[in-house]
Amino acid sequence: MQQLDCSVVIAAWNAQAFLTKALSSAVAQSGVALEVIVVDDASTDDTAQVAQGFDDPRIIYIRRPANGGPAAARNEGFRQARGRWIAVLDADDEMAPDRVAKLVAVGDANRADIVADNVWACDGADRRLHIEEQLDGRLTRLTIEDMFSQAMIFGNGLEYGYLKPIFRRDFIKNHEVLYDETLKIGEDFIFVAECLALGANYIRIASAGYDYTRRPGSISHRLVPGQVEAMAEADRRFLQRFATRLSPDELSAVTEHLASLADAASFTRMIDRLKRRDLRAFGQEAIAHPAALRHFRMPVEARWRSFRGWLSGRNAKV
Repeated sequence: MQQLDCSVVIAAWNAQAFLTKALSSAVAQSGVALEVIVVDDASTDDTAQVAQGFDDPRIIYIRRPANGGPAAARNEGFRQARGRWIAVLDADDEMAPDRVAKLVAVGDANRADIVADNVWACDGADRRLHIEEQLDGRLTRLTIEDMFSQAMIFGNGLEYGYLKPIFRRDFIKNHEVLYDETLKIGEDFIFVAECLALGANYIRIASAGYDYTRRPGSISHRLVPGQVEAMAEADRRFLQRFATRLSPDELSAVTEHLASLADAASFTRMIDRLKRRDLRAFGQEAIAHPAALRHFRMPVEARWRSFRGWLSGRNAKV
């Protein structure tokens, strides 16, 4: 049996309207032997027909019996993957034809466990780089400190959690790394952070072969109560597990990131109280979390747009 260079995992939920685009870009990858695993997260539309309608033996269709969210779907895809590398492709995104081959080559040449390129963020006719840079192919190594320090809510960081890396399958398998299925937003971020804490070598190349589609209807564009609290709890679990392995600078970055999530959670609760005209509850929240009040220095509407923009960089579009 031919050794596969890469398994492309597509988690799909009610994706009939856009899955064809993602699948077409996956099977069009050149210079690599691959399989494409579509994990249907119990869709109620024609996602199955779209996936199974492709006449390509490299496409593997798996249907989950019940909807479990993007993390659960990706975990299933990773378990079934046979390639040396695993690439994650959102069901409404697409990749340039040479992207996987380029990332696999970088990973193999640099003994990396994770490799990422830049991302084109696409919003209607607007298409721009997530990280403004020259696409000159230079390589940089990302660390835990980079991940957390650049991901502060309402900050101006590079937000590396937005990127769509490929992962060396042996590393994921040997360390038994799983996506946190309690998260609907931010599961990619904490997955990468856990890999780094376990010693993964993460290389980023200054090229861009992934088109990330911003969809107004996706869960990454709307705030569901408890999402930010769930991300904060994921940070706390990360600290409980890995604090003794972290350097002082890494520990500081993670702690500051957790504090920013706690402030953001309080801010969302204050906004909710104001919308309900519950001034007493607003005051109680402000007394309990006075640090979150600083976010009101920016007009609330602008701050809310900024927060939604931060959420959109946390993936979770299935």
